[in-house]
Amino acid sequence: MTHAVLDVLPIAVALLMASLPLVMVSMALVIKRTSVIGWCFLLGWLTGLAAVLVVLIAIVDVGSLSGGSGPAMGIVGLVAGLALLGWGIHKWQKAWTADDADREVPGWYSMIEEIGAAKATASGFGLAAFSPKNLLIMVSAAAAIAEATADIGAQAVAIVVFVVVGSLAVAAPTIATSIAGERAGPTLARLDALITRHNALIVGTVLIVLGFVVITNGLEAL
Repeated sequence: MTHAVLDVLPIAVALLMASLPLVMVSMALVIKRTSVIGWCFLLGWLTGLAAVLVVLIAIVDVGSLSGGSGPAMGIVGLVAGLALLGWGIHKWQKAWTADDADREVPGWYSMIEEIGAAKATASGFGLAAFSPKNLLIMVSAAAAIAEATADIGAQAVAIVVFVVVGSLAVAAPTIATSIAGERAGPTLARLDALITRHNALIVGTVLIVLGFVVITNGLEAL
């Protein structure tokens, strides 16, 4: 269990960093709507991450039982690592060429003032489960967990650690607002401005580093 958690923890931190742009979404939900809507969004996000990761680990486990481990896991690692590396390079290029007016805002951001609990939950699920960036990171996490242990209990613990750590950025505005109320507003606003200005550079750096790590692990598994 410890091995699985230690292997997946750096990948969870990468997901945390990669999801920083979504802080402004969860922040807007708790400021423009209510903390209840923020919690609904967070519930959808957590559920989306957990569901996809469980499915991916199951696929990897089935492949291992069929004799597909070893080289196959290495190939998965190489493909995922190269994709992460390419995504990170793209983010870096965007960071150096974009001006301050370029902000990565989801298309539904303008509808936040009218969003309800059900739509917030569905949006959180969709952003977690179907983001290409998240999927690449979760493929890496699934491979690391399945490679570390076949024990279902240990895998479950690793999944919980990955989901919780990887969701800290998205959860921060909702938790802070629930605890501190309006006092959290100025701090969240400053954090939003910082992330908005530097999110492409931050995410690009994280993805490039993670890409090299995943590629190295994939080569070792070949």
